[in-house]
Amino acid sequence: MVFVNILRTIYYTLITRTSMFIEQRIDQLENICVEHGKQIDMIATGLASLTTLVHTGFASVHKELNVINDRLDDHAIRFDSLEAKLEVRFEKLEDKFDRLVIRVDRIEVRLDKLETRMDQKFEEMDQKFAEIDKKFDKVNQRFDEMDQRFDKMDQRFNKMDQRFDKMDQRFDEMTQQFKELVTLIKSR
Repeated sequence: MVFVNILRTIYYTLITRTSMFIEQRIDQLENICVEHGKQIDMIATGLASLTTLVHTGFASVHKELNVINDRLDDHAIRFDSLEAKLEVRFEKLEDKFDRLVIRVDRIEVRLDKLETRMDQKFEEMDQKFAEIDKKFDKVNQRFDEMDQRFDKMDQRFNKMDQRFDKMDQRFDEMTQQFKELVTLIKSR
């Protein structure tokens, strides 16, 4: 029976200790649950304020998007107006450009005519210059012929000069001889 008492004591001790341990654990779990409950409340409060902020933000963004949309509509109307004005101006520019093209075409035709006339005039001038060149060639030939004649005349004059020199010599000789004759005659 002692053994049974010991076993009972051990059993009661174990049960007591186990029950204390379980109570401690239950207390800890209760504390953890309370803490989790507080955290869940904090999260719920934060989530509620975040949801409110998000809804407020989306409403603000929606308002701003509406304002931007209205502005874009205004800009679209302006752009349509500007596009219409630009189209009218471009049409006017195209008309002016077409008129300028016609004028340039007319100028090109005139230039072609002028070029043809200039080519004709240059041809005529070339022909006249060719004729003048021929005349100058003839004049040059005549000058060459005249130079040859003058050369011949110079040769003749040279010959005549030589003859006159010879005649002068002879006259000098004759004058000398006359002087000698006169001197002889006088001396006699």
